[in-house]
Amino acid sequence: MLASLYGPAGDIDATEAYLFECGCDQLFAVSDDQTGANLPPHLCLEGWQFKLSFALGVREAMPIAIAPEPVLRGLRSVGYYIWRVGRNPSGTTQ
Repeated sequence: MLASLYGPAGDIDATEAYLFECGCDQLFAVSDDQTGANLPPHLCLEGWQFKLSFALGVREAMPIAIAPEPVLRGLRSVGYYIWRVGRNPSGTTQ
């Protein structure tokens, strides 16, 4: 039970996060809601598609090629982090 609180790197601050994708638009989101209900529907008219869950922490390996810090800030501020491959992300004010 206790081991499930930590990610593979043993990051005690790791949290469970959920990766979603919007069709073939190269639009991705990480949410703190397993269902993705907090993701803005107007940004993905096709509907957000769940991809995988993962341990999110500053020392955890990301399943996607982005740094964990802005994702963590987005989750803390609005509960999600959205970005399009090759463009500036949203979901955080920093």
